[in-house]
Amino acid sequence: SDLIIIDECHHSIGNTWQTILNYFSDVPRIGFTATPERMDGKGLGENNIFNKIIVGIQTKEAIKQGYLSYPIIYKPPGIPESYKLKKGDFDTKEQENFVSQKKIVGDVIGHYKEHLDGLPVVCFCPTVEHSKLMAQNFTDAGYKSFAVYGNMDNSLRDKYINGLSNGDTQVLTSCDVISEGLDVPVLAGAILLRKTLSLSLYLQQIGRALRPFEGKQKTIILDHAGNSLIHGHVLQDRIWSLESKKRDLKKNRPSITECPKCYSVWEGKPSKCLNCDFDFTKVEIEKKTIDIKIIQGKLQADFPDLGSDLFDIAIKALSSDSKEFKQKLLWSTAYKLSEKENGKFELDKLREALGYKIGWTDIVWNKVRENKIGRKV
Repeated sequence: SDLIIIDECHHSIGNTWQTILNYFSDVPRIGFTATPERMDGKGLGENNIFNKIIVGIQTKEAIKQGYLSYPIIYKPPGIPESYKLKKGDFDTKEQENFVSQKKIVGDVIGHYKEHLDGLPVVCFCPTVEHSKLMAQNFTDAGYKSFAVYGNMDNSLRDKYINGLSNGDTQVLTSCDVISEGLDVPVLAGAILLRKTLSLSLYLQQIGRALRPFEGKQKTIILDHAGNSLIHGHVLQDRIWSLESKKRDLKKNRPSITECPKCYSVWEGKPSKCLNCDFDFTKVEIEKKTIDIKIIQGKLQADFPDLGSDLFDIAIKALSSDSKEFKQKLLWSTAYKLSEKENGKFELDKLREALGYKIGWTDIVWNKVRENKIGRKV
């Protein structure tokens, strides 16, 4: 062999591929994937499978150049933040039990009717049984819906998939069959019902619906799994490498904004919803006002003898998100208090109101005194 070409090469770490690649170890190889990251954290450079990565354009740039359709993600409320873990990912059986509830099924169908009524979509389910359940419920609601899964007749599966293009299939439900490789540009959207810790699976599932098609202005993603809260918006820029790494999902929460009016999800912190024009700044102002009132009430109840000046300083410090602002405020306050006879006592009262550790007062007070002595010298 002169060259080994591997498609969806993020799977090449698997044992089957390892056997093949070890056998042809002296043959040059090239791999292709839209998602060079694995849920288990193993890098594609492991065992010298690949030694160089050439990163293509980001999703936003691909949309600008017309290679992909623009995605609009909707995530309704009431989605569980987590499930039990099994084999490194969320337990699919537990998910099946939740998303099979009559109310949840009804919400999914209602959401489809609202945003994609009759248009061709793929519905990604946690289990085969759930994909069959969803197909039956969509059928009962008057839509042409069919389930595809691994051990069904190949010709029947192909018929249902091809039906997305000719109108014979409106909602195709699936479990682990068409998350990768499916190329049906006519798809108007996707419904996510399987929650996953796999960034690759999340992006691959959405990617099935992002193919451009004549007259297709946008792609609708109905995220009933809440995967956008775990992995961020599909438009978010990604940093890819061949190195092994485990993503800390608790520390590295994605920067997204959810619209409380239309339930759309957006990358970063836009000032308004790009879908319904809802003003996010008003929500932040109202939330900040409520937070300050809560802080004021708690301080008045717990520290009635704090004094008006220190009370105002405590409010400013506790309601600020800026670490730099807090430091400047508290240092300047400490310097002012150092001129007073009972300054250290008042500083300690402020420390207690802010919830800082006992040793904080001594550290700050001594530092202030040292600086003042140094200035005199």
